[in-house]
Amino acid sequence: MPSKEDPKVLGKVADVLKSEDDLTHIETIIGSLDKEKSSVDSQIKLEQERGMNEIQGMINNMQTANKQLKLLETNIQKLKDIQKASTSDKSVSAVFDKAATTLKNFLDIEELYTGFKTLAQKMDLIEELMTIEVPKDAEYYSETSSGDNLLLIHYELNQLRDFRDKVEIMAEKSTPDIQHAADNSFVRLDDLISRFDHILRMVVDAFVDIMNCENYGLIIKLIQIIQFEEKEDMKLQLLDSILSTTSADNTESSQKVNKLHMYVKRSHVRSYRMKFDEYFEKAIKYALDNIFASTDRAEILQVLDDNYYETLGLYHTIIKRCFPPEWNYFLRIIQWNQEGLRKLFLDVLDDDLVSNSTVVEMLNFEYENRKKLKELFNLSKTDIKSCSILNKDKMDELLESCLKFNKQKTTEWIDNSLTPAIKLFKSRDKEPPDTKEEKLGIETAQTVVEILKSNINALAELGDSKILIQYLEFFAEVVLKQYYDKWDTALSQEVKKWTLPAENENGEITEDITVGFMPRYITILANDCVKLVDALDGQFKEVKKLLHSNFHEQVEKIAEDASVYAIELGTTCLQKLNGFIVVEYQPYLEQVFSKEWYKSSSMIEYSLEIVDESYMGPLEEFLHPELYISLFEIVFDQYLLSYLSALFYKRKIKEPKFSEKIERDGILIQQTFSKFDRAEIVPDQLYILDILINLSSCEESSEYVEQWKSAVQVFNDLPLSFVKIILKNKGLSDNKTSIIADMCNGASKEVAASNGEDQASTFMARFHDITTDE
Repeated sequence: MPSKEDPKVLGKVADVLKSEDDLTHIETIIGSLDKEKSSVDSQIKLEQERGMNEIQGMINNMQTANKQLKLLETNIQKLKDIQKASTSDKSVSAVFDKAATTLKNFLDIEELYTGFKTLAQKMDLIEELMTIEVPKDAEYYSETSSGDNLLLIHYELNQLRDFRDKVEIMAEKSTPDIQHAADNSFVRLDDLISRFDHILRMVVDAFVDIMNCENYGLIIKLIQIIQFEEKEDMKLQLLDSILSTTSADNTESSQKVNKLHMYVKRSHVRSYRMKFDEYFEKAIKYALDNIFASTDRAEILQVLDDNYYETLGLYHTIIKRCFPPEWNYFLRIIQWNQEGLRKLFLDVLDDDLVSNSTVVEMLNFEYENRKKLKELFNLSKTDIKSCSILNKDKMDELLESCLKFNKQKTTEWIDNSLTPAIKLFKSRDKEPPDTKEEKLGIETAQTVVEILKSNINALAELGDSKILIQYLEFFAEVVLKQYYDKWDTALSQEVKKWTLPAENENGEITEDITVGFMPRYITILANDCVKLVDALDGQFKEVKKLLHSNFHEQVEKIAEDASVYAIELGTTCLQKLNGFIVVEYQPYLEQVFSKEWYKSSSMIEYSLEIVDESYMGPLEEFLHPELYISLFEIVFDQYLLSYLSALFYKRKIKEPKFSEKIERDGILIQQTFSKFDRAEIVPDQLYILDILINLSSCEESSEYVEQWKSAVQVFNDLPLSFVKIILKNKGLSDNKTSIIADMCNGASKEVAASNGEDQASTFMARFHDITTDE
């Protein structure tokens, strides 16, 4: 129709209306136009009726054709039945095949026509359903959705996709223009597919919320969609596999393939199962990334511990109820979660500035993680290994790193503890406390065990028994060895000052007023050793509770090795105390068996007074009871050895006065030492004086041998040097001394053979150790 500004129209109007008089003809003109319009309308109506008749005729023809096609289909089916009875005749079979192909072509054309006719309508329906299910501006999928529309969308969309696949196959033999036209017809379908895929992803992203709502219906519908797609893809893959192995000349196989085509409607796999897995994996990774991004690193593990296993528990319940068992999908869920944790853990652990405490926490989380996966979800060892957060090499690396760190810190902390304690021990700036309960400042046992306990607890969290055992061995063999060595060195250096004069920086002799504190300092150190032994024993018992019984024997051996150093240090302290006592009484005991000794017992009395009033008496108040018993044994044994060692001054034995004076001394010694004898060993040890009297009273060789045999029954390790020095002091010749000594040696061997070699050692075994002869 021409526009109002058309020049031709304006020209015609101008020709009609050339003057004002012409205006009187307007009504006439209008009337003419009305008549002309009526004529045109009648013509249009006739044309419309003619067109409708033609369309009706086409419809009638199509209905007739449809009836004919159905009739043809019925007849073809009858032919198929006849064909089954005539399969041996190849010519007849060929006719039937052509007839079947003809029917299929007719049906395909009908389907094609119907498909294109309803294509836009179906796509409109799908889009409308999608908008209802997920509005275009929605950011999240509603966890309360029934999912009914989801099934409808999938069904309709799947029908259109199958139709497009069929069209594309048919278009392959057509001209490029037809192929292009076919492609253009389905452009909108691609958008709908993308939107549907997005909806599926939104459903998976909202899966945790859906689980929390217990919306099982929606989950089941989702799984039905994925199952359907998976099965259809498998049909196509099966067909492709058969086609790749079937010969074109094999008529029977070709017929089977043709039948399979009836069940395969798609020409390409759509891989929705793979997409479904990818959506889940990405959703899980995204959720974990959010936790790590929004949570302080120090709190991450706590957040995971609170929520991680609860979420896995929901998955476990839902998958058991709604997922096909053959998918084994819960293991996949765990693997994806664990992989997400693995990446996040490694990002933290690969940081050069990561603290050891963080490493320990993550290793502990991994240890607890494996336990919980087994306990909560009954995963097998193989499955747990396959989805572990940290692999064995990384675990070993981190465990070794933690062990190294703990060793380093242990050494550092022990040094920090010992340094001020040893410094005070050497300077003796503080006066010893009045009671053994008060602390001086050199006590380190509690700190040492606290260091051990702290590291045990830290390493126990790692869940690796072997690493903990390695640390315990290090502590016992290295740390406590260093602990002993440092204190032993300090003791040896300071004890020398007890007998040597002190010197200043210029080498001048000075008086060290702190030397008198030394016995009490050593007493405090010895007491601390007892505390250390007890604390170590208690700590190692606690360790056994942390470990499997398979490791208990090993822990006991380590505990024994660890205690040895504390026991040896305590023993060293007692020996140093005994050394102080010996230094003071030795000058008096050197006079034993001298002429003065025969006249007076004063040197014995003075020496015993030193033992009693200066040491054993005062120390009883400050020394630990067990240590006091041990100190008493050391002091008493050494006193007897020092007394007997006076024999080596080769003073002549004068009988019977010699025996009388020995008895006199024995009484004095018993009176003094019996006051401190908690173990009641004095009478047994003093029997050595009776042996001395008996041997010194002998005249004949046989008497010596008889007395010696009796002596070694009590003191099995009594050295031959004892009888030899008695014989020499009695004035026997070297030849006779040698003969008697050999006879006594034979008696010792005879007694040893009779009593067995497993005999306890006695203090007299050290008799020859403290002499200068032999």
